[in-house]
Formats: sequence, C-alpha cells, structure tokens
Amino acid sequence: MSIASRVKPMTPPLILRTLLPPYRVLRRVFLQVRTRLRCRRFLSYPEPRRIELGPGMISPPTGWLTIDLMPSATFYWDLRRRLPLPESSVAEIYSSHVLEHFPLPELRQLVNECVRVLAPGGIFNLSVPNGGMYVRSYTDASLRAELFGYIKSPPDCELGTPMDVVNHIAHMSGEHRFLFDEANVVALLRICGLPNARIREFDPSRDVEVRRHESLYAIATKPFLTDN
Repeated sequence: MSIASRVKPMTPPLILRTLLPPYRVLRRVFLQVRTRLRCRRFLSYPEPRRIELGPGMISPPTGWLTIDLMPSATFYWDLRRRLPLPESSVAEIYSSHVLEHFPLPELRQLVNECVRVLAPGGIFNLSVPNGGMYVRSYTDASLRAELFGYIKSPPDCELGTPMDVVNHIAHMSGEHRFLFDEANVVALLRICGLPNARIREFDPSRDVEVRRHESLYAIATKPFLTDN
C-alpha cells in the first residue's frame, strides 16, 4: 500500500485537495529522475536483460524489468516515446495486451523501438486480443454467445446486437486503438524488421490463462547482420 493510500482516509477533504496536486507533481518528478538514473546504469544489469512492456499491476517473473506509466515499474515511461534503453541491449521483450492501445503510427514506432533495443538473436514475444475472432462472431451466433459469456463488464454491449462484441473489442470504452488478427500482427512485426515473425501457441509458463480464450500470440527473433 502506498503512502498516499494510507494517508488519504485520515486527511480532511480541503487539505487533501490542497496537497494532492503538488504531491503528484513531486512523485512524477521523483519517478522520472529514478528512471533516468536506472537507464544510465542499464548495461550493468545482469544478463540476459529481459523487459516487459506495460504489465500494469501484474508482477512479471523474477528477473524481468518493466516499462510502464506505473510507479511500480522499473522504468516509469510513456511507451509513445523513444525507449530509454541502449541499442542492442535486451535479450527478450514480452508484451501482453498492450499493443492494441496504440494507433498504427505510434504502434509502428513502438515496435521499431523494440527492434532497436533488442540484441541480434533477441526475442520479441507478444500477446494481443484476437480481433479477428470478434469480427467473425458478427455472423457466428454460437461464437458470439461464447464471447458475451466471457466479457465481464460490457460497456459497449448494452444493445444486444451482433455488432456489440465488435464494438467492444474495437473500442473498449476508448482504450483500444487497433484491431489484430493473425495476418496483420505478423505483417506488423515483419515490416518493422522481424522477417521471421510467426504465430505461436499459448505458453502457460508466460501467458495469462484468463486471457487465453480471446488472445492470439506471436513471436519473432531479431536477425543477425549476416542473416538474409
């Protein structure tokens, strides 16, 4: 539990409104400075250096570093910006249900940055919502009923029509910016410099079981300079 969450219930509302804005500014400055210092000594981190993009509140496996706009992240960072890591310094990057939150221009920039920081032979391993499955559900009533059963809080599914589940995955109340299927996730990775990108199976040692029903998975390896 953070200091703010412990103090907040005991603080009068007027004082809280006065203190919160400067506290948030100071916290953000602290996190930015901490990130800069960690980035400067990044190459001293034990190898192999593994990074997870945008894990949110989910704790990665031991030994993994994280990049996210969360105070708990190793590197407090906006993924729309150039990654604060040296070129060819990372052995593996993992991303689960993150890439769909970016429109295509920002998405290509982020994947290009991932390729830049990966070492030759490094792995880009990802999971995204299977938008193609949701689109297919428009004409497949049994698949649509299955998806309705999985959706826990359906703000886009209140009309009871076949288009509801498509709107749900396409927009997610304004959070989603891009739809994926098997073809375009591979195409994205390949156009960004990962020519051996392919769809993979669910990996129980790394992927989240609760998202298995609605996800597709891809993996790619950064080529060596001698690779064709």
